[in-house]
Amino acid sequence: MVPTVKTDATQSDKRKGKSVQWQEAKVGLAHVQGSKELTYGATLLGDVGHGGQNNCAPAPSERALVKGHRIHGVGDGAPWIAKQVKQRFGSQGSYLVDFYHVCDYLSAAANAIEVACGQQRWLTKQKERPKPKARGRY
Repeated sequence: MVPTVKTDATQSDKRKGKSVQWQEAKVGLAHVQGSKELTYGATLLGDVGHGGQNNCAPAPSERALVKGHRIHGVGDGAPWIAKQVKQRFGSQGSYLVDFYHVCDYLSAAANAIEVACGQQRWLTKQKERPKPKARGRY
């Protein structure tokens, strides 16, 4: 969420009558594996559909799409993000939830588990499951 300032058009002095509004910033980054070229997009305008289609889900170069590279979307688990990845990239796209948010959701689930069942032990085990097996380094 980003704070923005709205001015009151009826005020002759534009320094008066201001109010702070909060808007969701929709931000995206596209990166082809192995490339140093990054493409960013962001918007405060429109709903999530508008943002995903136009500004916050930038497409990597057309060259990458033509060559059949996979496009991976990463986010907080919001269904609209997964939907945008599917709409924009079709069968070349996939979506996954980032580790920070997975842990956040698991913590909320752990709170629902009775303490007698080993709440902390369960949470620790779940956080290890999505991690790749160690192969010398990460």
